[in-house]
Amino acid sequence: MFKFNLCLLMNISILIIFYIILKILGIFNILNKYYLIFIIIYGFIGSLISLLYSKYINLHELKLIKTHSNLKEKWLIEAVKKLSYLLKIKTPDIGIFKSKLTNAYATGWHKNHSLIAFSDSLLINLNKNEISAVICHEMAHIITGDMITLGLLQGTINVFVILVTIIIEELLLLFIVSNKKLNKNKVIKFIILNIQNYTYVFINTILGIISQMILSWFSRTREFRADAISAKLIGKENMIGVLNKLKLEKNIKNTLPKSILAFGINDGKQIGNFLNYLLNTHPPIDDRINELKKLKI
Repeated sequence: MFKFNLCLLMNISILIIFYIILKILGIFNILNKYYLIFIIIYGFIGSLISLLYSKYINLHELKLIKTHSNLKEKWLIEAVKKLSYLLKIKTPDIGIFKSKLTNAYATGWHKNHSLIAFSDSLLINLNKNEISAVICHEMAHIITGDMITLGLLQGTINVFVILVTIIIEELLLLFIVSNKKLNKNKVIKFIILNIQNYTYVFINTILGIISQMILSWFSRTREFRADAISAKLIGKENMIGVLNKLKLEKNIKNTLPKSILAFGINDGKQIGNFLNYLLNTHPPIDDRINELKKLKI
């Protein structure tokens, strides 16, 4: 709850700062307060809807386990229930999806309204201790509110991108209109006004890349944190064992939808150049293993 309140306070603070900047620059009067309200709603609505319905987005790809059909499923249900009781949260729904990649993900808008899904390959390729480590990893995402924090961060960044783009556009337009020398030269004015028409697309693209880097950085930090929580709950050797097996699957294609790719324990991507690293939602597996080895438990 503290983390959620802190994130909410951060979002409100950012919007207040934007309001002050727009007021000082005189852009607030140009934009109209109702337009600003629309921008804020538009920026947040997509991420909030995705968050609220994240538990149901991929249900058609899952086999929800209400009652077990074999001993492995029975053990899985009991393991999730046991850890949920220990962490004092409602037992998440449990699902299994088909994938050649050893993978799992957690989703849901609240810790007591969540889902943990496991690939069928994970249940085959990992032993019980390693599966338990994965359960702990996914539970860590749930109890720390990573899904809602990521949703709020996405919404804030959406609003940031739109407002900064508008501010730069308006400042450029004000510069053109108020510059007397520029207005006398019709050719230069015509060129700048035509360039100005493409300003939104250019700025929006650049800010979009930067915002994705910020979101990816946050996603990488929460993977390290979830690994560490899992290690503390069940022992770091089990989580290291999982990651070592994930390294062997570098050539297997990830089948998770883009909407939940960041929530998977394994994104199936190989880090290439530095830009790829900045845009990747998961840290390199070797980095995750090294961080776990440093832990003093």
